[in-house]
Amino acid sequence: MAELEVKKHLKKIIGVIKLPNNGGWLKKLGAIAVEVAIIVFSLVLANALHNYSLRKHQEEECKIFLQGLKEDLKADISTLKENILFYKEADSSYRYLNNLPSISELNKGRLNYSLSGISTSCSFRPHSSRYEGFKSSGKLLQIEDQKLLYNILLLYQEKIQNLSLSENAWLSSHNRLMNYLMEETDIDINNIETAVAHKIFNQRKVKNYTSVLIPWDQLLERYQEVLTLEQTIIKQINQHYPENDK
Repeated sequence: MAELEVKKHLKKIIGVIKLPNNGGWLKKLGAIAVEVAIIVFSLVLANALHNYSLRKHQEEECKIFLQGLKEDLKADISTLKENILFYKEADSSYRYLNNLPSISELNKGRLNYSLSGISTSCSFRPHSSRYEGFKSSGKLLQIEDQKLLYNILLLYQEKIQNLSLSENAWLSSHNRLMNYLMEETDIDINNIETAVAHKIFNQRKVKNYTSVLIPWDQLLERYQEVLTLEQTIIKQINQHYPENDK
């Protein structure tokens, strides 16, 4: 549309130039100036309308992304809470197995409860595909709230990665314990006699494994950092879109 207007007024300028110089050059220059002013105004207006349309489109993209991100974080938070409970249970079980009382003082129920959970592990796998897609398309900088953008980057580029490092170390130790129990002892952990369990879990090597598997403070602290940051990001998103605050 703007291109057609420019062409139309350029033709008028050419036409004015070709006219006989009966009215003098000042009159011609005045007519040309009017046409030039119209062209400039058309271009400025067209550019402003284009920028406005682009901005509205980007704002809508950000809104869709952030609303979707909030749902991803809600799902993550549910998993994080479940995993924190798992590691707290693991802390209790591995502390007990690492410090078993004498066979005569052994509580069979407590032993069986601790043994029942050691074949289980968990890990945090964030819902990050939406974030990765938005990042790879170069659209993260469309988020104008710099504090919100900082927290999103902090979450995915640092906090979750730090948590994965701690958790992978724990999972590696867990795998070593399970491999040892399956390959070296040939026992069914879910159906083991009390005396046999007491003997195996008092072996130095097994005690080393159970000691390492008592979740260290860093692991739980990093879980809490991710959980707190995700809750903060949800609150920030809700400040921008209160109608979707649920």
